[in-house]
Parts: sequence; structure tokens; C-alpha cells
Amino acid sequence: MIQAHSVIFPSTSVATMQDSDLQQIIIDSGLAQANSRFTFKRDSDWVFVNFNFEDLSD
Repeated sequence: MIQAHSVIFPSTSVATMQDSDLQQIIIDSGLAQANSRFTFKRDSDWVFVNFNFEDLSD
């Protein structure tokens, strides 16, 4: 099992931002460390950013 954290932005509020900009916002907020793995998914309404992945099977 894998656990992670997510931040979800309205697409209209981050339309001009790159994934790297969103990543830096999350790092600067203290929610994630710079070496955390990030994934991004954009659709017409929302931008999903996942980070702080942790394998709980150990």
C-alpha cells in the first residue's frame, strides 16, 4: 500500500503556472521537501498535485 498527500487547485487559478511552479509553492509552504517525488494531473476543472509518497508495506 502507498500513501501520499495531495493538493488540488482550480484549473483557472493556476492556468499560467508550470508544474515546477506548483511544486515550488508546495515546497515553500512546508508541505513537502524538495526531494519528494511529485506527480501532476491537469483536467479542465482541477489540477491535482501528489507528493510525499510513502510505501506502507514495509
